[in-house]
Amino acid sequence: ISQRSRPSEHHETVPSTPIPEKKTYVQSLRLFGGIYTSESLFRVFIRPIVLIVLPPVLWCSLVFAVTIGFLVAITSNFATAFSDTYNFTSWQCGLCFVSGLVGSFLGIAFGGHISDWTADWFTQRNGGIREPEMRLPSIAIGGAFAPVALILYGVGINNQLHWIVPTLGLGMLNFAIVQATNVAMVYVIDCYRPAVGEVTVSILAFKGKYYHLSYIYLPVCYQY
Repeated sequence: ISQRSRPSEHHETVPSTPIPEKKTYVQSLRLFGGIYTSESLFRVFIRPIVLIVLPPVLWCSLVFAVTIGFLVAITSNFATAFSDTYNFTSWQCGLCFVSGLVGSFLGIAFGGHISDWTADWFTQRNGGIREPEMRLPSIAIGGAFAPVALILYGVGINNQLHWIVPTLGLGMLNFAIVQATNVAMVYVIDCYRPAVGEVTVSILAFKGKYYHLSYIYLPVCYQY
């Protein structure tokens, strides 16, 4: 048998990756499932506070605060306004929130698919190089719908127009909130993928602080 036709005796040893044990249903309900990082607890705790100074994270948190603040401002006087203007009962006011549900579902589609299509289109124009900022033009949809929704709601109730006018405003506002916050959040995730958990915590924690500040200072500014 020639040397060329002999089978090779060389064997490579590939390091085997340990397969994690499958947890039972009771084990999956544990409050603490183990340690998943080697970083100190202080660094994990302080990182969301530090990340808020980054401009994309701060901007996204402000988008959440402003849009949700609009919704809270409307829903706080919705029942009173509809009962005084249109003599609606409680269950009739509740049915008007179906428009908000429909607007939210439409906002999910426009915030997800339209954002992806916009980013893909700009990526093709950029020679296949994708940038996180390529998602931002799609947020103009929510930015345009939000003021129109507020005008429909305020003018409709103030001028005692048909009840469908402020109800459409409520649905359009929910659409704008879901669409705009969806695009803003995905943009920040694209910017800081290695720290996506800390970034999400930072946005959701500080948007409540910004909202409460606006809730306190806006009525004061309105009086002056």
